[in-house]
Amino acid sequence: MASSLATAPAAELELLNEGANVYKLIGPVLVKQDNAEAKANIKKRIEYITAEL
Repeated sequence: MASSLATAPAAELELLNEGANVYKLIGPVLVKQDNAEAKANIKKRIEYITAEL
């Protein structure tokens, strides 16, 4: 269950065009984030979750 929840954002990011805007929710604020940075963060999160399982 946890791994499927972690991989869903990665799949969604792959569907985006290179110039698409990506936002990260930090508290009550949406902060614009670079596509490459967002993909790297998701990849690290997936690695962490799979290591914990």
